[in-house]
Amino acid sequence: MTVRSARKYKLPAPPPGALGAAQVLALLQRQGGREFLATVYFGGEMKGVYRLTARGENVRAQGPSGTVSELDAAGFSDLFGRYHFVDLQPSGVLTDLGPLFG
Repeated sequence: MTVRSARKYKLPAPPPGALGAAQVLALLQRQGGREFLATVYFGGEMKGVYRLTARGENVRAQGPSGTVSELDAAGFSDLFGRYHFVDLQPSGVLTDLGPLFG
């Protein structure tokens, strides 16, 4: 019987200033109702600009193709847990008045 060595794949380093999914989720929940634009990377490759909004416990994520996903916190972490977010900026869109009073 021969023993095969496991290949180790090294993922590219995240872009400078990149945030992880947990950090983005915390920011979105603090800013509930305010939409943010973020450039999203996976494995060092840019996947496009996403629109992200948190309202209560749910996060709305709209990808570059226009597809919208409504996710709870666990679903957001599962889907975007290995992604990196860069250039997170408010878009100026408010989906409720929460950010004005919080």
